[in-house]
Amino acid sequence: MFLSLKTSVSVNAYGRMRREPRQKKRLKRYILKILIVVTTIYAVIMMLHWLLGFTFFTQVSNLFVFVVVCCQLSEERKQKKDPARPYPRTLYVVKYMAVVAVMTTFLIFLCIMAPLEAEGFWAAYRQDHYASLCMHVITPLLNYDAPAGWFGFRYGTEGGTTIGVGVFYMIIALILVVYLISRLILFIMKKQKERRSIPSPR
Repeated sequence: MFLSLKTSVSVNAYGRMRREPRQKKRLKRYILKILIVVTTIYAVIMMLHWLLGFTFFTQVSNLFVFVVVCCQLSEERKQKKDPARPYPRTLYVVKYMAVVAVMTTFLIFLCIMAPLEAEGFWAAYRQDHYASLCMHVITPLLNYDAPAGWFGFRYGTEGGTTIGVGVFYMIIALILVVYLISRLILFIMKKQKERRSIPSPR
């Protein structure tokens, strides 16, 4: 009975320590992974009529998460058979990348694309029998169990199972990089247009 009360220690977004029963934590993560698989499969089936859509970042990022989660489920199954088997650190890093990608999809669609939908904000999420809702909201929000969380910090763990910062901060950094690259491209295009408009000397 005493062994069944073993707990695991985690750090919440405010840096406070909290204890959670290990079995309960594993069950919660397992359920989240299954839900991610189910919502992704449903969204893919609903969008099979539009194969070009699978070249977009939204679909690619969701499929990326799907593959990573399937790899995690497979690894957890192997660990259940062999408890001494070490969990691959690479899988932690790849999962973090997938979470950043899918949360970027969530923020961009929420702040930019959905408000510009001609039929209205909520209509943007009802597309393809709510496949849009699955890809832009449900799957991203189910991926909150990244090692450092969304807003947390885990100093001194860089290079291990996490890079030490929450997903939110990496998304902000990614958006900033994309913005700067976009500004640079626009600047180059403007200069090229100005050069073409200058008449060549005869």
